[in-house]
Amino acid sequence: MSRDGIAANDGVHAGERLHDRLQIAVGDRTFRRVGQITNTHPETVRRYLGGHAPSVDFVSRLSESLGLNINWVLTGRGPMRQAQVKPHVLREANATDLLTHVALAIERLESRMDRLERYTQVLETMIRQGENAAAKPATSVEAKPPEGDHVSPASAEGRSDAARSRADSVADALAQRPRPDAR
Repeated sequence: MSRDGIAANDGVHAGERLHDRLQIAVGDRTFRRVGQITNTHPETVRRYLGGHAPSVDFVSRLSESLGLNINWVLTGRGPMRQAQVKPHVLREANATDLLTHVALAIERLESRMDRLERYTQVLETMIRQGENAAAKPATSVEAKPPEGDHVSPASAEGRSDAARSRADSVADALAQRPRPDAR
């Protein structure tokens, strides 16, 4: 293995196979063109494609630039193109694996929907507090969104007319929406 490179011999003729895959990936591109797309000197490209152990950076940049599946480049397993990986995996996966991943995706979506619902409730509370504060000036309690939400609603005070108009539209829409606890 080169100091910064990939093993040239991790088994019988493994270096040749890596070299062959690099040659297939590069196709009829010139050393200069490969050097441009990988930000590597053309002479270095020539050495790598001639059989020297390529650096990890070179293989990574080549794979990214040409849309190659890095697993195919390194091991020869799987499809050559990154775009073909998902269909390949789906063909090879068993039904249990697929159903497990679908269930996990649904759980993540449910969690996001719950956070969105909590955030909507916070906004609704803030709008109602703003309406109450406009009716009778008193101390204002500032509601905060639940942990993990990165958007913080603006306070009701100091809003421009356009912002107040948007807030009124949201308040009207929320007032017409059935309350989640009434289900």
